[in-house]
Amino acid sequence: MSDFPYSALMINRQICAFFVLLGVVAVSLAPSALASWATSPSIESTIASSGSPFGLRLSPDGTRAWVTNYSGNSVSIFDTSTYQAIPGSPISVGNTPWDVVFSPDGARAWVSNYDVTTSPPGSGTTISVLNANTNPPSVTSTVTVGFGPTGMAMSPSGDRLWVAN
Repeated sequence: MSDFPYSALMINRQICAFFVLLGVVAVSLAPSALASWATSPSIESTIASSGSPFGLRLSPDGTRAWVTNYSGNSVSIFDTSTYQAIPGSPISVGNTPWDVVFSPDGARAWVSNYDVTTSPPGSGTTISVLNANTNPPSVTSTVTVGFGPTGMAMSPSGDRLWVAN
């Protein structure tokens, strides 16, 4: 029985020594890892949008970047491989667009229009529904929603849209 506490103490010391050694290795590697990370990000391109760019969302396949133009009442759509606006962009939507979400298959896009031009601001607000498969995408319908829609979320199945008012 007297050997048991000694064995447990030795095992605990070995475990502690292992974690101290692991910490020393991690700390010694951290500066070089941080230095290489800090120098690697760079700006590849700057893209001009119109009318106070506000919200940004990538299409589900990642090929297009959709930017809401808050004061331009439009959405600019850019090809992510060329950094160029697609032909027909920007697309007119409702007043003061805020956010964009997509159906899971990317066929439809919803744009929340906060509409600060109404009194009180946001009282006549809408969601613009766009067919994202047409070139350029086009508004197919407009849905009136509650006061001041901002953020939105699409269900994974694409059968429900939640709107934060």
